[in-house]
Amino acid sequence: AKDFSRHADTAKSAQILNAIGYTLADQGETSEQFEAAESLTRRAVELANENVRQAMQENVKLRIDEERNNRAMIRDSLAWALFRLRRYEEALEQQNAAVKEAREVSREPRMKAELYFHLGEILRALGRENEARRAYRDALRDDPDYQPAKTALAAKSAM
Repeated sequence: AKDFSRHADTAKSAQILNAIGYTLADQGETSEQFEAAESLTRRAVELANENVRQAMQENVKLRIDEERNNRAMIRDSLAWALFRLRRYEEALEQQNAAVKEAREVSREPRMKAELYFHLGEILRALGRENEARRAYRDALRDDPDYQPAKTALAAKSAM
């Protein structure tokens, strides 16, 4: 029971760090806020990695998938913080890892759509317009009503 409670605390901490980090990355306005978001989400990724390792030791597929899904969301938050810091290549690396993991384990279409949308935004910032459009279309494949991807594609069409 003691090991379980320690793991529950770690999982909760990763989720709390991620929630604060993502909020700073998404709604922040200063480089200091984005740097704090990066620091918080990097720590959350470390904790998420530990949660995945623990789940794999327990060898319970549902729990492994859940922890990997959580890690994908947390990596997305780190990528978004890096994006807001204009560190696009680093953001792309994290976002690709997030998308790959989510494709393998997530059953949440809205989450996958957001990950693909963020991938599209990062690719767009890198000047990779065709790949960005593909990422926006992938977002809509997972969630046809995902408005940010619809808006991004419409803006690209108007250009």
